Amino acid sequence: SAMEKYWSIIVWFCIAMATCTTVSANVACLPHERDALLAFMNATLDESLVIVKYPWNWNGFNCCEWRGVECSKSTSHVIELHLAYFSWGYGKRLHPILFHLKSLEYLDLRYNSLVGSTQ
Repeated sequence: SAMEKYWSIIVWFCIAMATCTTVSANVACLPHERDALLAFMNATLDESLVIVKYPWNWNGFNCCEWRGVECSKSTSHVIELHLAYFSWGYGKRLHPILFHLKSLEYLDLRYNSLVGSTQ
């Protein structure tokens, strides 16, 4: 009947919405990793470049949605950082706070004029 079809559609819609909500909840940023990324940005970015060359768009609560950041769909840990050509200013050192990202598997910092070692 028409009423059964109507309720059937509503039930399927609710199931689909619950599934979508669960999937996006699984890739929410972990607070301590978001804090580490923000600390890295604040320590590394050249103050004189903030207005002109600030390409990051790292705002909002979920760092998994930030440009250059990829998170594991199963654990929500930051697993990749793609930060090539981000123009921090010449001679900046790699800030050790990045080593707080224990699940980081890939880090691209090419063409940023960073100096120093990672040891």
